[in-house]
Amino acid sequence: MKPGLDAVVFGSCDDDDGGAWHHQTELERQQQLDRNLNMKSSELSNSRFLKQEDIDGDVSATIDRVVKENVAVPGKPETKKGVIYFAELAKPMVLNATNRKRLERAYGYETDDWLGRKVIVYVDPEVDFGGEVTGGLRLRVPKTSKEQAALTDLEDDIPV
Repeated sequence: MKPGLDAVVFGSCDDDDGGAWHHQTELERQQQLDRNLNMKSSELSNSRFLKQEDIDGDVSATIDRVVKENVAVPGKPETKKGVIYFAELAKPMVLNATNRKRLERAYGYETDDWLGRKVIVYVDPEVDFGGEVTGGLRLRVPKTSKEQAALTDLEDDIPV
């Protein structure tokens, strides 16, 4: 009798886990390989903040919280900046001056008033950084009836 894909077992010993053996079937191993092959290049970086490579088109997001936190790379001197968290996105976004001013014009100067508000996160290829056009993330407030309708449709699909 020939073993199926799920019958072949791969094992490894992890010294960090007290020498316990971890077993993985061939099917599980292939599924893991498939997941590793089907990823965005942004997943290869360890950035804990949203990058332009993480955004595909216009992304509707709800502001969950706004904080000031250390955005420095580990091992570098502390750098505190505004960071905005979105309910629908896994990573927060460092809030630059341009995006902050857009939110202030739309929702006011008190960041508590931004909570629960909708924004569109998108990539602007014309963003200039350090004298170079690098592209970057921008926020905009939904203005058109089409964008507002899309946000309403999304809200209707969310169970309460």
